[in-house]
Amino acid sequence: MDNVLLAITVLAVVALILWVVFKDTMNKFQCLPWGEHGKYRLYWITRDNGVLGTPVVSQGFMHLLVYPWVTGHGVQFRYKTYTFQVGIGKTQGLEADEGVLHQLGGRPMDTPVDEIKVWDGDADEVKANADVQEEA
Repeated sequence: MDNVLLAITVLAVVALILWVVFKDTMNKFQCLPWGEHGKYRLYWITRDNGVLGTPVVSQGFMHLLVYPWVTGHGVQFRYKTYTFQVGIGKTQGLEADEGVLHQLGGRPMDTPVDEIKVWDGDADEVKANADVQEEA
């Protein structure tokens, strides 16, 4: 009888700790930094928009698109439409203006915005149109 009471008490304490840690964290990025200047982070994400077609346990990844620009890998668990991902991330050490391009996989371009707006087909056609505009 004492073992059953001890097991129930332990489960209740664990449930209470989990509730305190994860309350109000649905669809939010949570992390604990460690290492030199908080370079590494243990992160967890709890979401309520999981797809039933995804595996119950799968490899997870994460790119944080705001400062501190964390990129991480971990494990994702799914239960019905809820997913929980836990992993280790690393900050990229980027400045504010270069961080978004890096995280999205973009790069700065030399082409002006007005020329990019007319891109809708053949590159030779765009160049010919630019030449005609320069002559006018």
